[in-house]
Amino acid sequence: MDINKTTNKKHKTIFLKIFVLLVCLMFAYKIIMGESNIFTIIGSFLQTLKPIFFAMFIAYILYIPAKRIELFLEKSKSKIIKNRAKAISIAVVYIITLLLIVSLIVFGGRVLAKNFEELIKMIPNYVNDAMNFFKNLPSDNILTNLHLDVQLEKLKQMDIYKQILQQISVSDIIVQAKLALNFVNGIFDVFVMIIVSIYLLYSRKEIQGFFNKTITAFFNQNVSDIVSKYIEKTNYIFFRFVTTQILDGFIVAIIVSIALSIMRVKYAVALGFLIGISNLIPFFGAIIGVGVTGIVTLFTGGFSQALFSLVVITILQQLDANILNPILLGESLEVNKILIITSVIVGGAYFGPIGMFLAVPVVTIITVIINDILDEKLKNKNIMIILCGSLISMMYYETLAYESPLHGRRTAQIKLQPIKFKYYSEFFKNKSIQNLIELYSITGGVPKYILSLDGDKSALYNIENNIFDKNNYLYSEPKFLLQEEVNDLSRYFSILNAISIGHTKMSAISSYLQINAGGLSPYISKLIDLDILEKEVPITEDIENTKKVLYKIKDNYLKFWFSYVYPYQSYLEIENLTYVKNKIENEFDLYVSKIYEDLARESIWENITFPLFKVGRWWDKNTEIDIVALGENNKIVFGECKYSKKSMGLNILKELKDKSKKVIWNNDKREEYYILFSKSGFSKDLIELTKKESNIILKELV
Repeated sequence: MDINKTTNKKHKTIFLKIFVLLVCLMFAYKIIMGESNIFTIIGSFLQTLKPIFFAMFIAYILYIPAKRIELFLEKSKSKIIKNRAKAISIAVVYIITLLLIVSLIVFGGRVLAKNFEELIKMIPNYVNDAMNFFKNLPSDNILTNLHLDVQLEKLKQMDIYKQILQQISVSDIIVQAKLALNFVNGIFDVFVMIIVSIYLLYSRKEIQGFFNKTITAFFNQNVSDIVSKYIEKTNYIFFRFVTTQILDGFIVAIIVSIALSIMRVKYAVALGFLIGISNLIPFFGAIIGVGVTGIVTLFTGGFSQALFSLVVITILQQLDANILNPILLGESLEVNKILIITSVIVGGAYFGPIGMFLAVPVVTIITVIINDILDEKLKNKNIMIILCGSLISMMYYETLAYESPLHGRRTAQIKLQPIKFKYYSEFFKNKSIQNLIELYSITGGVPKYILSLDGDKSALYNIENNIFDKNNYLYSEPKFLLQEEVNDLSRYFSILNAISIGHTKMSAISSYLQINAGGLSPYISKLIDLDILEKEVPITEDIENTKKVLYKIKDNYLKFWFSYVYPYQSYLEIENLTYVKNKIENEFDLYVSKIYEDLARESIWENITFPLFKVGRWWDKNTEIDIVALGENNKIVFGECKYSKKSMGLNILKELKDKSKKVIWNNDKREEYYILFSKSGFSKDLIELTKKESNIILKELV
């Protein structure tokens, strides 16, 4: 028998009994004190823990900013800062939060409190005005039958405004901070809340580890993985929603307050913050805010001011709902609107305003779980629908978006890539490698474009008779593709044209188009999302942490079209092909040479015998290397491509070796290899050298 196991079991039993005994004693004490209802006792217990709950909420909200500051400090060269990154990050977050709160109280608290106090004091007058209005209505008016004047009389007799005024006062809020003290139920609660929240933030790793350990101990691996998965999703949804709604409500409050102040609306600040707070409640919050504002402005400023205020607030709320909130929230919470409305009503009925506020993330989580269960069940059904298309936005909204009828039914998504050049000979029989490269340079690997060409003719022939033909779909294909995806077509076309003619840096594009770089960023990002553009950085650089970014058109046909069709459409429209044809004939080899470099880089994976993990280009201000490939065991490959009628000699290899010295990558221990691609072969002395040095590879074309 294992004595340790037996002892541990006995200890666990004793601790369990002690815990149960303490719970029973607590309940007994509460019953003796007159609280016989078990729910009352539980409620009283939870009330005691209120500061702890607030502390957990604060720690939850401040976790992300504290974590980001900590990660930043951990990169510091100072050991003192690095070793105390967690403590410093927590201190910084709390100081900033405290300063924000104090600033709001100092700069906005007095005005806000005064507005609310004056507004509440005027409630009896507004009630009297409303009563007189309803009493003077004709007897046959529909509003008379509602007996609203009687209801208002009851409201007047309740003297609610006096009760409210007893709770708040300008002097109490500003001087004594009574409102803050009431909110957290005393100084002690505030102290406990701050200390516990700091502890939770500082011990977040230990708490998370304990939680994961507990899940693993009580559940098998499959169940614990599922639990962890949904906890992560829940945390993501809750944090995103709560922080976004609070920030959105605050911004809306400030904007509406400023707008109403400009319109000289009485109690503008109070109404603005009332709208901001009500905005936290989905759907119904906006109605409440607009309704209260309409009533107040009707009594204080008349019908015209009330109407104008409602129009302005409605516009601001629409801007918030369609622009500000989506920007803050990012990807929308994909939940049916009927479910959201229902959940808000149910949440409000059972849990009040907090229930209405948290209804959306709760129903989102439930929807995610249910959809996952349904998808798991549908996986085993023998039904398969295959959809394919090239219009990315349309495919998304028709198949993947929440509103689409096929949402949640997708079992797989395959993004088809263009056909590789090595398969081109299957489409164009009896063509030389050079001819295939030329055809590839104007079509890329899109089968539709390949099949649209005359396979027996040259690339130049197909350019003149197919691409330049106004009756051929190829002539207007880019317009068709992009107009389905974007709104400002001319702006996108200008950007793509700039890149196609060599302005590949953001600064160069900006200068060429005379548009601020900041204004270009959304357009560039959209083109990247549509898989039309791609970012390119020197192979030794991190794409996220470098400014050496170039932009490249991915599709060869689009690249050609924006280089030679779009800029010369005025000539092509009147069928004046001579100028454009001459230009292409003079520049075609140069254009194809760029495509040849791309093909050479692609072929590196097959032409190098040892494993590679990264292939690309390298450049600095003065130097460019066509191919650089990073391999295992500190092996590196440098490559040069020449698409010319002259054979490649030793001078090219020497230049490549000189340029390679500028590339900083494991310089002290790397093993260097060189690969040369040439359209017209190699000199004899270069060929002889490769027989002696095994680290040099020669390839004609690809």
